[in-house]
Amino acid sequence: MQGLNENEIKTMVEKVISHLEGGWSGQAPPVPGKTASPPIGRTSVRWNGSSPDPAAPDRGFSVAPTAREGQRGLFSDVNQAVSAARSAQKSLARRSLAQRRQICELIINICRDQAEELGRMEYEETRIGHPAHKPEKMRIVADAALGVEYLSSECFSGDHGITVEEHAPWGVIGIVTPVTHSLPTLANNAINIIAAGNSLVCNPHPGGKKIAAYGARLFNEAIYREAGIDNLVCVITEPTLESANRIFTHPDVDLLGITGGPGVVAAALRSGKRAICAGPGNPPVVVDSSADLDNAANCIIEGGTYDNNLLCLSEKETFVEAAVFDKFMNALERAGACRISTLQMDRLAEACLAKGQDGH
Repeated sequence: MQGLNENEIKTMVEKVISHLEGGWSGQAPPVPGKTASPPIGRTSVRWNGSSPDPAAPDRGFSVAPTAREGQRGLFSDVNQAVSAARSAQKSLARRSLAQRRQICELIINICRDQAEELGRMEYEETRIGHPAHKPEKMRIVADAALGVEYLSSECFSGDHGITVEEHAPWGVIGIVTPVTHSLPTLANNAINIIAAGNSLVCNPHPGGKKIAAYGARLFNEAIYREAGIDNLVCVITEPTLESANRIFTHPDVDLLGITGGPGVVAAALRSGKRAICAGPGNPPVVVDSSADLDNAANCIIEGGTYDNNLLCLSEKETFVEAAVFDKFMNALERAGACRISTLQMDRLAEACLAKGQDGH
């Protein structure tokens, strides 16, 4: 290749500078959502198994066929559920972050708009906790669940160059939900998981399987109607320990997210997969002499009694510095607590607790 002479180099530099100063070669740069092309086609269709419906309203999504059409996330077989979830995740991977956000907002809106009904249904099935707090937990999911806004990139520069950290999906995530918060946990997990570009297969606690399945169907129907992806949230309708273990060991499940008792957490940790586990908690509260005693008393009562103390992160016991013990006991009474004697405590235990066959 012959070398460039000075005039040719000058001309080339001028063209580059002109291009930089003129932006997109004299054309206006694309505007996201308007002139710029989306990651996939804007043509929206209703999938009927054969050909697109040109009369379908434009929702900004391109619909592809999904596994197990019509299941809406409800499966009795783990293999079918994982297969459907994997197909759904592949469809989700083609969507933009903005489209993932829209999908998550569908779940958020259901949690907020149908909180009263869903909370009532959960209490009627599980019969544990405080009925008035069940809808509130659904609203908390709607207000506080972590979505795509937390997928920020990080960049580091130094003597050896620049490193950019981006977030990539795992694929299919297997989860277990507890009877104490069956649908709130499923909804919160679904928002987190879908925002990150994944699908999920849930083995709910048998005591909360109906509300988990009902909620999953609501989520999937809304997602399929608006986005054309089915089975992003898959639920095993007749969950057992065996079905949980099949999820834990399934080769197409890429990550585990477990909320439950010590047995299911131990099983997940033995699975050989990476597992994010939340087991039973027993958090203590420490009140020292620097505390605002009235505020501490109110907070401890509010947290310890919320949903009848079902939350494993709720206050379970309190340790008080001796110097402020009597003052704190008085503060508890001012906040509405009742002080009982040792005899009354024994009688209360007899009324509330039953001994099992092992004596506990």
